[in-house]
Amino acid sequence: MEKQNLRKAKTTYIVPYENGKFVFLSNLTSKVMIGDTAVKDIVENPNSYLDSNPNVVKYLYENGFIVKNEAIESEILYTNFEKAKNDISLTFVLYLTLNCNFNCVYCFQGEENKNRNITFKKNDSELIVNFIKKKFDASDDEKLTLTLTGGEPLLKFPLIQEIVTKLESQVGKNRLSTRLISNGSLLDEEKCRFFEKHNWVSTQITMDGTEYYHNKMRPYRNGEGSFQDVIKGLDNALKYCKEVILRINVWPQNISGINDLLDYLKKNGYAEKSNLILGFHQIQNFCETIRDKLEGLTCSSSQWGLMSLKFHELARFKGFKNVDLPLSFPRMLHCGANSLKVFHILPDGRIATCWGTSGEMDDFVIGTIYDEKPNKAYLKNLETLKGYNPLNQDKCKKCEVFALCGGGCLAEALSENGDMSKSVCSNVKYDPEKYLTLFVKERLRKSKFSTRQFT
Repeated sequence: MEKQNLRKAKTTYIVPYENGKFVFLSNLTSKVMIGDTAVKDIVENPNSYLDSNPNVVKYLYENGFIVKNEAIESEILYTNFEKAKNDISLTFVLYLTLNCNFNCVYCFQGEENKNRNITFKKNDSELIVNFIKKKFDASDDEKLTLTLTGGEPLLKFPLIQEIVTKLESQVGKNRLSTRLISNGSLLDEEKCRFFEKHNWVSTQITMDGTEYYHNKMRPYRNGEGSFQDVIKGLDNALKYCKEVILRINVWPQNISGINDLLDYLKKNGYAEKSNLILGFHQIQNFCETIRDKLEGLTCSSSQWGLMSLKFHELARFKGFKNVDLPLSFPRMLHCGANSLKVFHILPDGRIATCWGTSGEMDDFVIGTIYDEKPNKAYLKNLETLKGYNPLNQDKCKKCEVFALCGGGCLAEALSENGDMSKSVCSNVKYDPEKYLTLFVKERLRKSKFSTRQFT
């Protein structure tokens, strides 16, 4: 590189790792690398190494660890956030129904939800497929993902079959991936065989601890326990699906039940399942309809920031092959809510950009499958989402681990602050060093890293 006034980016975060090495996070690009003290010195004093290590300096500059000046740094950060909106994969989240055969205590789509019993109309499957095909044709993406969710989507299995078959014929078999979010109770082998034929890449099933705790929080609507049926569904998914995410919900009263659940799963051979991924999640209380109902069942972001790390370590200690740290990986966007490449299709035909709409948050609705022209309210939502950039806030712009948060959850910001532009910091904030080093360890363990070295 030519001689110029280079310096370490203010947004470069450096933490100690192992064996005298360090982890480097560029918040400008979301890039992560491991280096020794020599690399650390180059990052902190790049001008001194332009002659002796030009390739290293060039790499650090191109990947956002060092910059020319502070003004350019701020501009790069803002621009990269906007670019990241288009880097998200084209995804359609189809809510087959908000109805369910379970009566989960914390469900924001439960009896209190005014839209619970609304269903798609007779000819809506054609409109859904047409909407997806039109968006796909207008995009640069070569593939798309259809996520099937609810309520409990398998209550509408014939509709799933109709839509998936039609869509696959329209876009091509190799261009469509299917994902399923289900409570697992209805996931028999017949349904699994259907999904397997249609590029079933992932499914998520939820449990709330051992049988006692799970049945307490996730009973059938008639009050009977669902644990054993969920286990059967989990077993079927593991036989047919490429990736099965077991979402384990955590609330203050079931913490001991989580430990016992891990023991149960290990005893029954689940720790050895290469396609099983464990993910621990807090119960969230974003929706007004159930806010009072969830009193005492949630924990703060700071509490969860520490608890989630402990559960991750516990599961790894017990020998589980794949343990996720949900929403704790480097990326510029927290999620796809303002990317306009993730579309949630509700049973009443509304199109939104966030799951919060299924919990009666209307701020994310941008249209319907019935109208070519959205109404004024939807247009206003669209413009707000397009214009959203958390870096307009000083706390995000100056955050040393922005790339581990992406500005936080928009639905949470609406719930807590009444304004999606007033971000709520994620749980990562409360121990960023631990989250970053765990991310690196998981990538190394799974051999998901570049082996590039400089001599």
